[in-house]
This record gives sequence, C-alpha cells and structure tokens, in this order.
Amino acid sequence: MSSVFQEVVKGVHSRTNWDDFEDALIKKLDDKSLKKTEIADQLAQQLIDDLTLDEPEIVLDPGDNGDTINYIAQSIKYACGD
Repeated sequence: MSSVFQEVVKGVHSRTNWDDFEDALIKKLDDKSLKKTEIADQLAQQLIDDLTLDEPEIVLDPGDNGDTINYIAQSIKYACGD
C-alpha cells in the first residue's frame, strides 16, 4: 500500500498498533471503526498539497491498480463520471 495512505491512516488512528498494517486495517474495517471520511479528507488534502509543489512527490500511475492512492484517485474519477 502506498506510504501516503499508510501515513494518513496511522495519523487518523494514532492509538492503534500498526506493527502489522494490513492486519490492523482489516480489523478496523471488520469492526467498522475505520474513520473513512476523515482518511479520505486528509488524503485529498495531501494530494492537493503535493500538486502545488514544483516537483510533486506523489506519482499516480493509471496502469498500477495495486497502488492504493491510485485506486482511490481512479475511484473518485469514476464517481465523478470521468
């Protein structure tokens, strides 16, 4: 999973033990405690902030469906009808 996604999730859920990120994420999804709206908001802000840099650090590869940040970006485009 992208480091940006992991950083945001860990920041939103700072009290969670993230030693095994995927396992902790699955538990949060399973017990419906993942703060998805807050995570989405912070991810969007990260993308906006990155776009203002002279040399953006976040690279979205439309062909990489395994990258979490790319998946989220593609989902937003789909939801907007693009």
